[in-house]
Amino acid sequence: MTAVVEELMASPVLPEIVSQLQARLAEERVRREQFYAEITGEEKTEFINGQVVLQAPATVRQLEVRDNRQVRRDFLNRPQT
Repeated sequence: MTAVVEELMASPVLPEIVSQLQARLAEERVRREQFYAEITGEEKTEFINGQVVLQAPATVRQLEVRDNRQVRRDFLNRPQT
């Protein structure tokens, strides 16, 4: 076990700490379930450390680069005549 766990195991307040951790984990589980129930796929979101993180949308330049890469890939993969 790690030193932190060893220290906790020796603590007289271990039951209270365990109760607090269980409560926090239960709250996080509810938030995670709610997050998954509400995501639509239209926006880029992640659930990180109990928080919903919304990613910034792609810039015009990023979209242009993506499109140019696809055009190039299509050109290189076209059937040869």
